[in-house]
Amino acid sequence: MKCPITFYVIIFQILLWSPCLSESECGGSAGAFLDIGIGAKAIAMGKAYSAMAGDATALFWNPAGLALSDKKEISAMHAFIFEDRAINYAAFVYPISGHSLGAAWIRFGVTGIQERGDTGQLISEFSDSENLYMLGYGRSLWSDAYKSISLGTTIRYYYHSLFGYSASGWAADFGALFTLYEQGFANNLNLSIAVQNIGGDIKWNTPGSLEENIPTSFRFGSSAELNSLPITFAIDLEKQEDRSVRFHSGLEYVYGSILPLRIGFSHKYLSAGIGYIIETGKTDIIVDYAFTDDRISDRGLHFFSIGVRF
Repeated sequence: MKCPITFYVIIFQILLWSPCLSESECGGSAGAFLDIGIGAKAIAMGKAYSAMAGDATALFWNPAGLALSDKKEISAMHAFIFEDRAINYAAFVYPISGHSLGAAWIRFGVTGIQERGDTGQLISEFSDSENLYMLGYGRSLWSDAYKSISLGTTIRYYYHSLFGYSASGWAADFGALFTLYEQGFANNLNLSIAVQNIGGDIKWNTPGSLEENIPTSFRFGSSAELNSLPITFAIDLEKQEDRSVRFHSGLEYVYGSILPLRIGFSHKYLSAGIGYIIETGKTDIIVDYAFTDDRISDRGLHFFSIGVRF
């Protein structure tokens, strides 16, 4: 094992890669990769997704949305990020008569990190890997022709490995989703609340047992699907510990029922994307793409998602 001083120096270097470091408000370094978001559709809509999450990404955005699933779903995402960074996501949702179970995995990693000696000589290369494993449950409490109410919860397990050391910890999410049907201007009007990363602390197996906090976040959202046009608007307000309120908004226009076009605004960053829906009998295949600005580079981030519902 390396000496503790070496470990802390490397920790400092890794923080330079943190997705939120270039912001004056970070709200904590542990789990900062989660600020990137999950799902090309959600990211294209500016991450205004807590009231719209009715797919496999609900495990991340608002577990109450799992209750909206009426088909089994497999979903995956990959993001192309410069400087050897990458984020991947995979999930599975299984609905059972008003109840839904889900499982997901997110991995954020950096490769090719160099360890050098006192004189600058290259000693080795290593990687930094952050993983989040999620189990979720959503349930419809009430549903009729006018409204529905759903609740959900997700259990999160974090595992971070770096330079021969590791850290782990547990957290929980809770969410609620309230939907009003046929509200004059809208077919569906959704209101949501989600609390993420409750009790999110991780502990390193280093001398001194270094502990890091993953900040708790609160999301309040709404979305409206217009009845006169194939357009959906969404808004989220996000409040994270030690960070001011952030505003997220998004718009989706579905052309010909198979080609969704999206644009969004997340805090200081614009985003856009497109999707394609393939219906083959009882199976639906959904392909999504999103582009958004990067906080570290001016090259931007590219996200690709695919989902299969059956």
